[in-house]
Amino acid sequence: MIIIKTDGRTFPNGDAWRCLTCGLPEGNAIGRTGEFDHPETSWDGRRLLAGQNIIECSGYTFTDTRCTPDRVHVYPLRWNVTAAGSGPGGSMREIRLHPDGVHVGFSSVTTTRSGKFGQYSYLGRLTFNPSPATGTPAAPRYDLTKVTRLFSTAPDRQAVRVDPKNPGRLLINPSVPTVGELRGFSGTGDEVTYIGYPTESSNIDVYAANLRTGKVRRLTAHPEYADPLDISPDDKWTIAMDTRGSDRQMFMAGMRAIPPITDLISTSATSSTRNNGQRRFFQPILIDRFGDRGTYAGQQLNAGDGAPGSVSDPYWNGMADPKWSPDGTQITYWQSFVVPPACGGA
Repeated sequence: MIIIKTDGRTFPNGDAWRCLTCGLPEGNAIGRTGEFDHPETSWDGRRLLAGQNIIECSGYTFTDTRCTPDRVHVYPLRWNVTAAGSGPGGSMREIRLHPDGVHVGFSSVTTTRSGKFGQYSYLGRLTFNPSPATGTPAAPRYDLTKVTRLFSTAPDRQAVRVDPKNPGRLLINPSVPTVGELRGFSGTGDEVTYIGYPTESSNIDVYAANLRTGKVRRLTAHPEYADPLDISPDDKWTIAMDTRGSDRQMFMAGMRAIPPITDLISTSATSSTRNNGQRRFFQPILIDRFGDRGTYAGQQLNAGDGAPGSVSDPYWNGMADPKWSPDGTQITYWQSFVVPPACGGA
């Protein structure tokens, strides 16, 4: 894990960057799990979520000169799913750190005996366990406690259900929180963001639901596909990685206000058209708090003349999660280059 200064200053050795996880004593990373993907730091700069690990520096911020390798610890993250607390814990993906620095949200894939694929999302509290008595890894770790599944099984809390008064009709309720794949939280932490059940046929969008009231707001409504996104610290702006402008999905999602009936079985196939093999078409789109509406579809932040090598070069693809700076004035996002067909393709 690398930390980089972006204000023109340097570390004592003259570099603008430093490695946080290099040279750690072997005992400081016992039980480390997987890769350090989707890294997120807490607002106070003292805790880092990376993959299924929590990284800390003995109470110091990561930019503090006292944050030396012997003080950095990598603690595995474990979600207990057994009555006895045994085993390696549950499988987690798309783990995101809540702005309060003590909660995380995550998604987990399920498969039934009949082969049905599903995914639910959860919210849990980080609880440090210095000496685990059960479960693996048997090393200092962070256990997730008070875990809540962000889904209700109540019949009247489903996005699509049979009308109990008229069994020949379906009722569609877009205001019900249907937290599919978790995307993160609002800047203030009041809301969870997620890919939800479509409001319109084949139009996959991102939503936010208030963690206290369950009130839902639709963050994107453009027919193109949106997925990774982040909300500014003051909750006034959303930066979304979106395929709008590529026309990848206009052929099936461009007809607005069509009820999402077929999406009960076709969502996976619909979402797959956003890519062309390994190539993605995401671009960073800035959207105000009120979301897409009417003729308003936000603003592409890297729009330009498309000159080779520029941020608007069409062979540069937006990837992964965009992030706001703590002061809400800058964003970061990851781009990857696709070799043009004239050069052999990729």
